Amino acid sequence: MALVIWLAVCALPVWKFVECAGEIVRGRASLGWQAAPGRISHAELRAHGKGGKMPAIGYSYRAGGRTWVAHRIEATSGYSAVQAKKLVERFPPGAEVTVYHDGQGEAVLIQGVRASSWFGLVLSLLWFWGVLALTWYELARHRKKRRRQRASA
Repeated sequence: MALVIWLAVCALPVWKFVECAGEIVRGRASLGWQAAPGRISHAELRAHGKGGKMPAIGYSYRAGGRTWVAHRIEATSGYSAVQAKKLVERFPPGAEVTVYHDGQGEAVLIQGVRASSWFGLVLSLLWFWGVLALTWYELARHRKKRRRQRASA
């Protein structure tokens, strides 16, 4: 049972690290993407979790002689209720916007990486290192205890 708990405690920061690293890579890549004119097709707040709100923004843009449809706002995910509301207000239906795209169907309305992705990356690394340090300490303490028991036996 202790091993299962330890694996879960280790898996969570690893998962968060991978998620944040992916957001950072995509966000940095979006800085070099092409700009194209676009139009917001829908923008609304949708229920998310227990009482939370998530922005749902759809848009279309023309690139490479083709019309594309997308919904990604930016590389980073996760918004507070206030952030979600501001995004829906910033991108109302029918608004003309600049869409940044990679030419292969990946697009965003906002380029770059939010600070929350960097914070999540650092926090997950600290958490993981803390788990490893605690594990190392507990293993060393357990070995020392066994040595004492053997010596006294």
